[in-house]
Amino acid sequence: MADQMTIDFGKIHGTAIRGINRAAVFLGLGVNAADQSASVDYHLTSDTNLRMLPDVDDEVLGEWKKEFRVWIVGCGFREMIDGICVYLDRLHVACRMIDRSSSEKILKEFEFFGLVEKLDSLEKVFGISCRFNEQLASFYPVRNCFVHRLGRVGDQDLRKADQLKLRFMRYDSVFVTSSGEELRIPDIFDPNSPQFVTPEAGSLGIKWVEKSLSFSKGDWVVLSPKDLTEILFFTSRCVMELTKTTLRFAKARGVTFDANAEQVAGAD
Repeated sequence: MADQMTIDFGKIHGTAIRGINRAAVFLGLGVNAADQSASVDYHLTSDTNLRMLPDVDDEVLGEWKKEFRVWIVGCGFREMIDGICVYLDRLHVACRMIDRSSSEKILKEFEFFGLVEKLDSLEKVFGISCRFNEQLASFYPVRNCFVHRLGRVGDQDLRKADQLKLRFMRYDSVFVTSSGEELRIPDIFDPNSPQFVTPEAGSLGIKWVEKSLSFSKGDWVVLSPKDLTEILFFTSRCVMELTKTTLRFAKARGVTFDANAEQVAGAD
């Protein structure tokens, strides 16, 4: 009787989604607190007369809040990326089990890879990738800038280029006329977008377009709430595609799935 193994792809997929959702919650709480003028209480507690910090004027407090915003974005970004890296580690273990090519040395080597190397290895060895590996890989140098330089671009971030670039895909609103012309229209996801009138009958739609943010030496990596939301959404789509291609890899090697596994990431 052949050896049997059980791999919980739902749990593996959930590793990444949990990291993305945690980042979304923490970024929302932190960025909103930093950006709202009414949020000014920086003393840790009112239950003691001990104070680590003195009372300061509005100008100093404003500077503190700017730095807090950079810090909270860095923490949230790192939470998201580190969750993705753990998810890729677990995908790698599963693939090695399926391929019966696992060893402690191979698994340890993969764990020490950065995001870029993990994505490259999974694609080269097992054919597991998403359409936007290049854009997703651009997140890791930005994560390193937050972690090691507190979000201010330094020489270490520019060893391979003259600017630090963050690339991601976002939805763009389009209108396709009945004659086939594609027109740009106001962002339908922006609640403040103005109304628009279509020139003729047609179809309203959305498409993926790339957005690239560039930062030079000495720049602070500042991301708007809208950018952060689009980055989080884009990352979740990448995870879905990576899980789907992993399930296809497993099926091609004779792995069978229960009903729950078939529904992971909308796998087909």
